[in-house]
Amino acid sequence: MLRTIAFSVLLICFFSNSPCLGIDDPAGTNDTNTQFIQRLQSLQAQSHLDSVVILVDENLAGARSANDESFLAELLILRGSTYVSTGRAPDAETDLREALDLKTAEKDTVGICLALRHLSRSVMRQRRYPEAEEIVDSLEKTAIAFKDSTSRGRALTGRARIRSRMRDLAAADSLYTLARPIFEAVNDSTALASTINGHGSCLARLGRYREAASLFDEASILATACGLPSIAAMARNNQAGISMILGDPGSGLAGYREARDIQLELGRWNRAARPWISVAMCLRKLGRYDEARSELDSALVFCQDHDFVDDEGMTLVRLGELANAQKNHDEARSRHEQCLALGPEVAKSTRATAFLRLSDIHLSENNAELALVTLDSAKVYLSGGRDFTLALSIELNRGHALRMVKKFPEAAECYREAGLYAERGKKAYRMQFLVGEARSWLEMAAVDSARTRCDDAALLWEDERSLPTDPRWRERRSISANLLFHTFIKTEMESSPNGQNSLLAFGHLQRYKARTLYERILGPGGTLPEDSDLPDLVNGRNFQNQILKPGELFLDFLTTTAGSYVFAVNRDTCIVRSFMEHTALAKQIEPFTTSLQSPFSSVDQTSGKEISEILFGDQDGLILAMVKKADTVFWSPDGPLHNLPLRLILPDSGNITCSRVPAAGVLSLFRNKSKSEVLQSRIFALAGSENDEHHRLNGALEEVSWLEENFKEVDVPVFESVEELSTNDFSQYGVLHLACHSIIDDQNPWNCTLVLGTDEKLFHLRAGEVAAMDLPAGFVFLSSCKSIGGANIAGEGSLGLSAAFLSAGVPTVLATLWPVDDQSTLVFVKEFYKQLSAGLTVTQALTMTQDIVRQEAATNHPFYWASFIVVGDGTAVVPVLVRSKPIFFVGFLMASGLVAGGWVLFRMRNRQ
Repeated sequence: MLRTIAFSVLLICFFSNSPCLGIDDPAGTNDTNTQFIQRLQSLQAQSHLDSVVILVDENLAGARSANDESFLAELLILRGSTYVSTGRAPDAETDLREALDLKTAEKDTVGICLALRHLSRSVMRQRRYPEAEEIVDSLEKTAIAFKDSTSRGRALTGRARIRSRMRDLAAADSLYTLARPIFEAVNDSTALASTINGHGSCLARLGRYREAASLFDEASILATACGLPSIAAMARNNQAGISMILGDPGSGLAGYREARDIQLELGRWNRAARPWISVAMCLRKLGRYDEARSELDSALVFCQDHDFVDDEGMTLVRLGELANAQKNHDEARSRHEQCLALGPEVAKSTRATAFLRLSDIHLSENNAELALVTLDSAKVYLSGGRDFTLALSIELNRGHALRMVKKFPEAAECYREAGLYAERGKKAYRMQFLVGEARSWLEMAAVDSARTRCDDAALLWEDERSLPTDPRWRERRSISANLLFHTFIKTEMESSPNGQNSLLAFGHLQRYKARTLYERILGPGGTLPEDSDLPDLVNGRNFQNQILKPGELFLDFLTTTAGSYVFAVNRDTCIVRSFMEHTALAKQIEPFTTSLQSPFSSVDQTSGKEISEILFGDQDGLILAMVKKADTVFWSPDGPLHNLPLRLILPDSGNITCSRVPAAGVLSLFRNKSKSEVLQSRIFALAGSENDEHHRLNGALEEVSWLEENFKEVDVPVFESVEELSTNDFSQYGVLHLACHSIIDDQNPWNCTLVLGTDEKLFHLRAGEVAAMDLPAGFVFLSSCKSIGGANIAGEGSLGLSAAFLSAGVPTVLATLWPVDDQSTLVFVKEFYKQLSAGLTVTQALTMTQDIVRQEAATNHPFYWASFIVVGDGTAVVPVLVRSKPIFFVGFLMASGLVAGGWVLFRMRNRQ
């Protein structure tokens, strides 16, 4: 700001030393004034808007006293157009109307067109759309009459902006299309770049996101090439918005930062605040809460220093939203109240947003009555349809509040009306309204109506989640359907209380569970296949008849804030049972799972039994009866269940083998997918000797050496880079054994990393890089800490390292739930491969190994053995081949085993 003021002062001094008004030199007046106007136009084009206003103010009185109406009109147009750009539309209107009168009296057609163009923008910014359109009509008629094609193009784009503001997007699209060739013909780069950018905004609101992204990119390139940084900044800002819509906050973050920095460099302070706030919102989406808070704190100081009260209010709202996301309701409430205390200088839409967020807090505290009062306050500020998206959010919360106070007919009508309104361009909101309406109909026992709404919502969700080309963001898009599929299941169960529709409900759930991982496995690391290439997801009856084998049981879980379900499916039966909601379940499970992760804590067996009863019912329940009859249990956890070793809570689990699968569809896919039979006994073994902090893993190195010494066809290659590893030929290997440190990223799970290599040359293998491979191996052992994954995402499961190998085509992975000990893991690995070489399946070998390890006093605690779980199809037999050993080695090996067991008591080195 100081730099701009200093620059303005220098300009004023410069202009004050020249006879800019020409009063003492009548013959030179016109030339001098023309030069002065040209200089001001140059300053305006370079976005030195404060300087333009200051210089016009300095010279306006002189123009009036000289009765130079032409020069006066030029000054007023310049100041008025600058006011429009800086958000002072009412002040701009006063200047521009006076200028229009002066130019009309002068019969200056060019001046008339210029004044009309900026006047229409000023009136439009004040939301007087019909009046703005009348002004544009006058501009177009004048342009046609005097064959001014540029002004006619400006009239078309002006009308397009007005139509877009009035949500007549089809008309706006046509108008922008007509305007573009006009500006191309006259080579008006400024108008062309602005038109392309505006057209992109129109298409984005029509849901044509990819076309919009292309236009924003074109506008940014053109504006940059032509030296129009402000338009380039707007295009980059809009491009970032598209990235957010497509589920890519990483690209959005880069775009918003660039837009903000350009505006700051130009000194256009009023246009820097919003992208700055958006930077923080991207960081929040990425889970980087501390960085988001830091950006918002900086933005708040910036807005306060520049007296941008409205942007200050919006920054406070975003700080409140961030606090609410972190469950700090008191801070969130305080931030929203601070925004409202700023008074009428804050835009009505900003104040409405603050009231809306306060209603979020009231709803989370089950205070529906206060939420309704707060929402009524929010609606007061939105009369006349000021903000389409905000109005939808208010109605969505209103429907939730009405349901909470059991006004189900009113809630259903609220959802219905708002959902119809949302059809004008907000599919994501439309889906939420349909789900809310379906839940309301269920409360009124109108099952058919509920089912219809669920079907409609599911179709919208399919469209919505198919938008991102990057699978990482399609995974995040799955979260939005959490309540939808809970409602689907509830609808089917209430329409058939005797359980006849349980298989149908199970099939509905498979449309949701691990959907993106399923797509990844179809084409490792690729983008979404064409619809025609997607096979049908698993059907309940087919799953029973064609996928499950005799003695196998599949347990599928869905947990939501509205309640939870478990499906128990074998070849003959499908039973569904409801139990407690997600948050309460997490509180019940967390102490038990925490006690398992430290060898020094006692395990509460009673707590384990209580969890079993919550999930499966009492000892006489039907699901437990199915469990007791099963030889093999597959299970697909959800929510807090991801941290739970199933075997610890199953009754009489001694003979039961357990495998975790992300979804029935993934199990079906692997069982239908033929695996290569070439050299399946060959083992690829790789160790990471250290991590980045030089924490050495002697046990990991010993694992690989032991495999090489005791089994045939074991390769222990040396790589110096991840590129060298990723281009390796894995077609000859049936088993991959990776013993190393791991780095877990619970916010960006595909950045989870295995640290491989030697002391001299460590390198990182990311989960995302693994997922992009095509691995024909039948089995992977991830002998590392928390190698099950990095993040538990609703609907998608546990994502990260183990999911990456599934995505790469490996059907069976042995991974860990928590950090494991270096030396006890060495003992575990040796015993596991001995059992595997005896011809047992992977899950049988795991179960036998766990039983052997826990029989030893030193490793009896579940910390040492319960962390190891099988992910995928654990019924596979892996034909590893044992080397023949001279008989005199037997005694030596027995002694080594005893020594290794003793080491566990003295050497506790976690693989972290």
